[in-house]
Amino acid sequence: MGCQSSTLQQVQHEPVRKGGSFKRELTLERPKPLIFAIIRNGHEVIRGGLQDIEAFLQRGELELATEEWRKLRKWWQMHRKLELGVDDGETTKGFLRLLDKHCEEIATKEKFYQGYDAIVEREEELNGAFETEDLFQIKAFFFDFKDELLDLLTRQDEKLMPCVDDMADRRLDLKKFMKRDVLAGIARSFGFEFFVRYAVEILDKHHGGMPRVRVYGYALWAIATRKEWQQWKVWIQESVSESAFQELEEVIKQEGK
Repeated sequence: MGCQSSTLQQVQHEPVRKGGSFKRELTLERPKPLIFAIIRNGHEVIRGGLQDIEAFLQRGELELATEEWRKLRKWWQMHRKLELGVDDGETTKGFLRLLDKHCEEIATKEKFYQGYDAIVEREEELNGAFETEDLFQIKAFFFDFKDELLDLLTRQDEKLMPCVDDMADRRLDLKKFMKRDVLAGIARSFGFEFFVRYAVEILDKHHGGMPRVRVYGYALWAIATRKEWQQWKVWIQESVSESAFQELEEVIKQEGK
């Protein structure tokens, strides 16, 4: 079966925690958790972090740019593990291999693995430039890195998200895939608190007029155990505006769980 995106007319009232399609939510009175928003809105985290670094560099605020770069780099390295998988003894597949399996090797055909190899080289070059504290050199490497990374993210959004919709339309268990094959690569690490806090902080700051914190947090809620959510929601509440957290709380309360 090919990876065709779902249409607005194809609304299926599936169990809430299995995860709906990205386009299906638009037709529902009550939002449903979009499990793979952890990946998709993760791309918005990267875009927002890059915007912050660029703003600091353009103002010549090297210390702040360096601090933001270190945070974004750490977060992106963890996000990469979600996409590429982790050989951790349990061999967490990762997002790309999962889509290769269920969507006709789409990630391999689109050469996303090679794309990551290339951008990691740019990352190392940029990190070396930051260590020189030479603003002119940093800016030159930063814009090369930013342009290449944004191109990769855009191509992934265009090619891979319709596949996620297709998997939802086929009633595949997206919750299980996310928890077992994608998020498991970092959820057990000590850095997971940083991962969640940084993500929602950036999504709240760079919301683009959309409920990005709600969508991201709702996806985390959908895959969490009760014990996990009690901890994760504290991280979120402490990292975002009161209004963003209340919006997330309201949609979860509607579940009546």
